Amino acid sequence: MLSRLSAISLSLITPVAALLVVGCIKPSPDPIRQTPVEANFPVRSDWMVLSAPKGTPTGWYLPGQPPLSFLDQPLDSLQGDAALLIPEVKSSAILTTKVFKHLETDPRPLIQTGLDNLFGTPAEPHVGMGEAAIADRLKRMKETIDKTKDADEKASLKEDLKVIEGWQKASAGIEKAVTDLWLEPEMLKKGGDLFRNYCQQCHGATGDGNGPGGKFLIPLPRDYRSGIFKFITAEPNDAGTKPRRSDLARTIRNGLDGSAMPSFAGLRPNQIEELVSYVMFLSIRGESEFQLMKTAADKRKADDYAPAESEKMLFSSLDNILKIWARSNEQPLDMQPDPYATPAQRLEAAARGHRIFLDATQGGCTACHLNYGRNALYQFDAWGGMTRPRNLLQGTYRVSKDPQDLYARLYCGIPGVGMPSHKHLKPTEAEKEAGQSRLWDLVHFIRAAGDAAKRRELREKMGVNLGD
Repeated sequence: MLSRLSAISLSLITPVAALLVVGCIKPSPDPIRQTPVEANFPVRSDWMVLSAPKGTPTGWYLPGQPPLSFLDQPLDSLQGDAALLIPEVKSSAILTTKVFKHLETDPRPLIQTGLDNLFGTPAEPHVGMGEAAIADRLKRMKETIDKTKDADEKASLKEDLKVIEGWQKASAGIEKAVTDLWLEPEMLKKGGDLFRNYCQQCHGATGDGNGPGGKFLIPLPRDYRSGIFKFITAEPNDAGTKPRRSDLARTIRNGLDGSAMPSFAGLRPNQIEELVSYVMFLSIRGESEFQLMKTAADKRKADDYAPAESEKMLFSSLDNILKIWARSNEQPLDMQPDPYATPAQRLEAAARGHRIFLDATQGGCTACHLNYGRNALYQFDAWGGMTRPRNLLQGTYRVSKDPQDLYARLYCGIPGVGMPSHKHLKPTEAEKEAGQSRLWDLVHFIRAAGDAAKRRELREKMGVNLGD
């Protein structure tokens, strides 16, 4: 019986190549460099951004000098754009995970233990403790309780026992999510080998976006640890939206135009799926850590954090994060078909899209895309890096200019950079009956704006002038 990865491969490749996949002809193994494997994933000791800083930089940072790097200097020495981050640090919108002077003890050793128990090591990654490991811990805890004579200590151990019993109940759901999301240890181990070979140089061993070459790139490589990804096709929801597996696979396979993220289309389909699983793993591990660190590092929440509760809090975060990933993976966006079939209809749609673009109550696009993006302001993003709203006249987009991709960007927004969801523009029943869609109107306007010939046609036939 073929594995599910083999089934994917067979659906995408030629019959001859299919023979290679199922083993009739054994392919030569890919040359995987023996990249050193760290002993464990270290607990973070850097700056943690809780929300995008509000300052407006005057231009891009210099290669090798991303914004957060300046915060390792005394704050009173910062000048220029770097000084814009000082209010965010003082307001605890940016927290350090290097020092915990507000706590009696450094929480990182206990956090390290909890993370190692839940996620393993780079050489042996996994998600969750596993039912067998939890059952063993329960057994040992019960034996310890039976041997304990002190009444207070016995009562405390019984409370700990209840916590572990709660883990046992939740572990079945975690195991199911691990299977459904393709996060089994063997999948992660293969993905880890590929990640160290192809991705770690930029994205770093923990997925922090700070690999040896990453800090010199503009924009910075994605930091997975906050759980935020920009390019998704999942139905937006208030509890949080993650990319679907197909979203991550598309980014790995195609790369991102206008950035340093290259295409890895030369990898086999099963390798791309293994990489997707490992990127998800790094994000889930990183976000579990992020949620706990957010409480531990914030002086205002010192009473909410007890180091002894670290593992319990990590387990709870893992359970919630996996549920969000599972829901997002199962709920693709509601993409309505393009109602416009002819060039004339699409030109008219583009003209309507221009009006929506300018209308603050519908598109509200000019708030960021000043002069259609020509004069867009620089901004900090949710990772503490920088971004700038797209100049729509250039016709270059990170994912692609494919109409469905532009629809997805409008419908889902672009998390982390301030691009909101325009889900509210979904066609009403009346619009459907009239054969119109405001979302598709915007898509056709954006496509026309990035094409000099189409802009000329808009100007000459529809009276829409974009100033060129």
